[in-house]
Amino acid sequence: MGFAFGSASVVQVIKLLEPIETLLLAAIFNIYFFRKPHGITWKKAFSVVIIVLGTSMLLVQKGIGKHVNLYSVIFALCSGLAMAARNVVKKRNLFLASTKGNNIKGINSGFYGWKTAAINGLVNFSSVTAVAAIPASIFLVSAEIIGSSQIEGSIVIWMLKSAGKPGTEAVFFHGLYNMFSIAVLTLISAQSHSLLNVGKRIFNVLSVAIVFREPITRNGYFGLCLAAFGGILYTYGSDTVIFRVFRNITRGRNQIRIIIFMLVLFSIFSLIINKNGIDDNLKGVDNYSPKSYIDNGMLDYSNALDDNQNSGYFPLTLPVTDSSEIISLTQPIMNSNAKQTGLVETKKSSKYLVWMFPFPPPLNWYKSLSSIEETIICAYSYACTEFKGYSRINLRELTIGTYFYNYIHDHAYHKIRHTKDFPYHIQAITMLALLQNEPGSCVRTLGGENEFCDNSQHQSYDPYASVFLNSTNYPYPYLGGNENTDKNHVPLVLRSMFASENFAIWGAEDIPFSFMSTGGYNSGEDVQSYASATWLPFISEIRSKDVALVDYTGYYIANSFLGEGAMTLHESDYGNMRNVSMISIYSTEKSISAMEEYLRRYTKDVEAFGARSTLTDRVMKGKKIKSYFSACLTLTTDMQGAVLADQAEYYIQNEILKPNTRKLPSPQEKTKIVLVDVVDRKVVPDSVWNSENAIHFRADIKGTYKDCGTKMGRYGYSYKLLSTYANQAKVIITSRIHVGLPAAAMGVPVIFIEAANGGLPGGQQRVGRVEGLLDIFHRVEPLHGKNWTFGDLSGKIPPNVGNHLADRYRASFWHRLKKTHFYEDNARTFGMIPLQRLGQKNIMKGIKENFHFVLSTGDLCWQTQRAIEHVFFFHPNSRVFVHSNVIQPADLQVFVESGYDLVVQQYDADSLIEDVFLKLPINKSHVPFLLLWKYGGVFVSKNTLITKEIHDDTEEGLVLEEDGSLALANFNKGSKNIVDHLKLVWLHKPSWNVTVLAEGDTVKCAEDVTWTLEELDSNLAVSLHPSGFSSINILIDTTCYKVVEEICIFCDELHW
Repeated sequence: MGFAFGSASVVQVIKLLEPIETLLLAAIFNIYFFRKPHGITWKKAFSVVIIVLGTSMLLVQKGIGKHVNLYSVIFALCSGLAMAARNVVKKRNLFLASTKGNNIKGINSGFYGWKTAAINGLVNFSSVTAVAAIPASIFLVSAEIIGSSQIEGSIVIWMLKSAGKPGTEAVFFHGLYNMFSIAVLTLISAQSHSLLNVGKRIFNVLSVAIVFREPITRNGYFGLCLAAFGGILYTYGSDTVIFRVFRNITRGRNQIRIIIFMLVLFSIFSLIINKNGIDDNLKGVDNYSPKSYIDNGMLDYSNALDDNQNSGYFPLTLPVTDSSEIISLTQPIMNSNAKQTGLVETKKSSKYLVWMFPFPPPLNWYKSLSSIEETIICAYSYACTEFKGYSRINLRELTIGTYFYNYIHDHAYHKIRHTKDFPYHIQAITMLALLQNEPGSCVRTLGGENEFCDNSQHQSYDPYASVFLNSTNYPYPYLGGNENTDKNHVPLVLRSMFASENFAIWGAEDIPFSFMSTGGYNSGEDVQSYASATWLPFISEIRSKDVALVDYTGYYIANSFLGEGAMTLHESDYGNMRNVSMISIYSTEKSISAMEEYLRRYTKDVEAFGARSTLTDRVMKGKKIKSYFSACLTLTTDMQGAVLADQAEYYIQNEILKPNTRKLPSPQEKTKIVLVDVVDRKVVPDSVWNSENAIHFRADIKGTYKDCGTKMGRYGYSYKLLSTYANQAKVIITSRIHVGLPAAAMGVPVIFIEAANGGLPGGQQRVGRVEGLLDIFHRVEPLHGKNWTFGDLSGKIPPNVGNHLADRYRASFWHRLKKTHFYEDNARTFGMIPLQRLGQKNIMKGIKENFHFVLSTGDLCWQTQRAIEHVFFFHPNSRVFVHSNVIQPADLQVFVESGYDLVVQQYDADSLIEDVFLKLPINKSHVPFLLLWKYGGVFVSKNTLITKEIHDDTEEGLVLEEDGSLALANFNKGSKNIVDHLKLVWLHKPSWNVTVLAEGDTVKCAEDVTWTLEELDSNLAVSLHPSGFSSINILIDTTCYKVVEEICIFCDELHW
C-alpha cells in the first residue's frame, strides 16, 4: 500500500526507521515479559538520534520530498512496525522454547550450519505464513463481497489477470525473501537483524534512485551515510571502534576536537562525491548506451529496421520539447516541471484529460478544465498554449497490441478515408486505448463534463468499418458537452473549429469512368499524395496540383511532378507562401520560367526550393534561385500495410481486411518477389519471373478495376500496393520510381530495371525526371553493361546500395518539415520520430567509428553543425561524441531524431588526467589529447570539414590550425604517442594531411570562383580559418561551395 500511494524511495526511506521500532518493542518485551531492565542506554539513544537525523535529511531532500504522501508514510510505518513486531515476537518464542528445554534443532548449540538455518527458516516461514493467511483471507473475502465499481466480476480474477507473469514472479521472490529473512533471524538477534535491514534499505534507496532516476542530492547521500553510521552505533553499542575513538577524543580538554573530527569526516565524504561523480550530471562514455539519453530526448534506434519490417512498429518515447512532455505507457508519466528538474518521474496518473485536435478548445469549454489529479494530454502545441505542463503522447506506442494499431501506423491512408473526421477518430482511439491499457483509469475530453472509466460499452466502435463517422458506431459521448449537435451527433462548436485552418494534398476526387476506361490512372500520383498526408494533422480537401495554390489560404506540402506544366498562381496567392512547403518538385526549365517570380520571392522570404531531380536543381541554380536536391518525399513512407484476402484470381483484386483477420508475416516470413511494370522482361531470369512466389502488378489503374473511378477505389489500389511491399515483399523488381522509393523507405530491397533505349513506364529517362533518384536502388542497366547479377533470388537480398543517400534525404525532409509546428507535432504523435536509419545494415568496414568534438556555448552555430554533418556524410554509422559542459543534448537533437548516433557528453578535465600525465604541464588545450587517450578515435575541430573516409589503418598523428590549436588528430586508445607529444619528444609528421587555410584564403575559397584548391582530393579534410569561417559569405560554384554546401546531411539549410 505504501508503494501504491508514494514513490519507491519514500517507502524505503520510512522503513529505515525499523531499528527504532525494534528497539522500542524490545524494551517493552524486556519490561513486561522478561521482567528485566528495558536495555535502552544513552549510547543507543544517541545512535537513534543519528538514525532519525540521517533519515530526515534523506526524506526532505529535493526530488524525494515532493513524492511524500500521508498515506504512503502511514502504510510504510505500519509495515516497519509489523516487521519489527514479528522479529521481536519470534525471538521471544525462541527464547522461551530454549529456557523450557524444548528440543529445537541447533537452538542451544551456539552455532548453526546453513542446512540447519535453512530448515529452521522454512519451518518458521510456514508457521508465520499460516497465521498471517487468516486475516488476509478475511480481508480478501470482504473485498470480494463489497466489490468495486471499476472492476467487473471477481476482484481475485482481475488481480490474477492484471498481474500476469510479473505478478507470479513477485509472489515467488517475495516468498523467498521472507524465508531467507526468517532463516537469518534464527541466527542473530532482532537488533542485528534490523541493522541488516538498514543496510538493505540503503542499498534499495540507491538502486531505485538509479533505476527510476529519482534524484538524490548531496544532503541526501550524507543523510544515508549518517543513518547507516547510526545503525552501526546502535547495534553494537559501546563495542564499536567508533565509540572507542569517540571516548578517546572526549577525554581531552579541548572539546572542539569533536567538531573538527566530524567536519573532517564530512569533508572527506564530500570530496568522494565530487571525485567519483555521484551527482548524475556526469556520465562516463564507457558506460554509454543510447538508451541512457532518453531523458534528454534521445533514443536507441539500433534495432528499428528489423522491428519496422516485422510489425511496422519500433518502440520509442518521444523527446520532450518546449513546455510539454511525452507519455509512454511503458514508463511513468513525467511531472509538469520535468524540463527544469531533470525529468523526475512520478506515479502514473489514473485520470486523463484528452485533447487530440490540432486547434484550441472552444472558449466556452474552458469552464471545465483539469483538476489537480488529472493529466492533460494534448497532441498539438498550438492547441494547448493556455495549458502549462500538458503532456504529449505517442499513439503508435499507446496502441500497440490493440485493434487500433494499424489505424495509427497507417494514418496517412485513414486521413484520406476520413478527411475532416479523422481527428474525431484519433480522440476516441486515444481515450479507448488509455482505458484498455490502464484498467481502473478514467478519461474525459478537455472541456467535457462526463468522465468515462470503462471502455466495454464502446467496444463496437470500428474506425475501419466506414468512411462515414456515423457508420462506425462512434462513441459520441466521448466528445463531451451538451451543446447543439449536427446530424452525426458531433457538437457544432467542434465542427466550427475546422474552419480556422485547412490542410490540403494534391490529387483528385472521383474521376469519370470515361477517362479511366480509355487511359487509366497512374497510382504513383496517389502514392505521392500519401507522402504529403503523412505529415498533416488531417485532410480538409484534395486539390488539383496545377491549381493547388489558387485562392487557397491553408497548409500545403508540394510534392509533385510538374514536368513542362506550371502551377497557376495569382498575386493574391503570394500572401500564403509561409504555409506552403515547396519541398519536392520536378519541373523543367519551361515550367520554372513560368513560375520564376513566385519562386524567387518564395526562396527569398520562406525557404529554399526542394528539387526532386538534379536536373531541376541545376536549372534553379542556373537562374540563381536558391534550391537543393531533395529527392522525393515518398522516401518518408512508413506503413504497416493492410491484411489482404487471398481468394481473388488477380492479387490486386483482393479485398482489404480488418487488421484482426490474420497475423502479418515477420521479416523472415516475407517471401514474395513483387514485380511492377518491368520495362525489359528479358533481363529478369525465368526462374524469377515465373517463381511461385512472384506477384505481378501494374502501377496503372485500368478501367476494369472495381471502383476505379472513385476516390477510395483509387487510393485503395495504391494502399494495396504499399501494403504488399510493406508486409509481403522480400524484394521489389520495378521500373517505377514511385514503386521503388516507398519500398526502399520501408526497408525493402529494390532492383530497378532500366531499358536499353532509356525508356521508363512514365516516360523517357533522358529528360531528367528521375535524375539523382536511381542511385538509391540496385540497378540493372543494359545500356551501360550492368546486367542481372542477383541469381534466382532464393538467398538473402542485400540492402539497397543507396540507403545512406536515402537517409540523408530523409534527414533533410525532417529538418525542413519540423519547422512547421503542425507537422512536427503530427510526426511525434504518430511515432514517426526518430527516423529509422536505413543504412544501419549497410556496414562500412575498415573505417573509423568514433569521432570527438569539444564545444562550448559559443560554438552552437551552423558552421559547427556542418562540421558534424561532414563526419556523418562519410561515416554514417559512426558515433560522434560532443564533449561539452554547457551544451545540452536538445541543442543537437535533430541528428538523433534523424537516426544518427550523436552523444552530448560532459567531461571533467581533472578526472581525465591519469598517472601518466601527472608530471606534465596539462592545460585546457590538452583536453582533446586526454579524451583520445581515454577513448581513442578522431578529434575534429569545429572549423574542420572532413572530405573523405578515414580508414582504420590511418597513421597516428595530428595537424594544427594556424593558431596552434588542433585541427584534426587521430590516435588509438592509450597511445604512447599522445604522451610523447605532450612531452614534446614526438613531433612526427603523418603521411596524411589536412588543408589549413589562412583567413585570406578562406575568404577567397568562399568568394572567388577562380580560386582553386589543388590538394582537395588528396587530403583528409579542410580546416577553415575561424574568423573567416564565422563570417563567411559563400558564392555558388566556389571551392568552399563544393566543400561546405555540397557535402551535407541537412541540405535544405543553405548558406550561399
